[in-house]
Amino acid sequence: MNSSILIVQNSRVQAELLKRFLEEGKFKVLKASSGMEALEIAKENDLDLIISDVNMTEMGGYELCAKVKEDASLKGIPVAVVTALSGKETLFKCLTNNV
Repeated sequence: MNSSILIVQNSRVQAELLKRFLEEGKFKVLKASSGMEALEIAKENDLDLIISDVNMTEMGGYELCAKVKEDASLKGIPVAVVTALSGKETLFKCLTNNV
């Protein structure tokens, strides 16, 4: 069975580009445009990975990552945080879940 990946991105263009790229690799891809929507989708599907943007309205990527790791039914799902932000602080925040 193909791995299921959830893309969390408020830019429709970016989400669609990443979706097409992953589907070429035969991954099953789901999309969410906010952290809240992503949590709902994650609870309803068997996911192998969540790829999340950092800067989103409603709930950003840092908060989404923290909520996934706090939820016993979701905490085993790896979360990759993607951002155009740079700097040590951003990297450390992603790696340590200090949200």
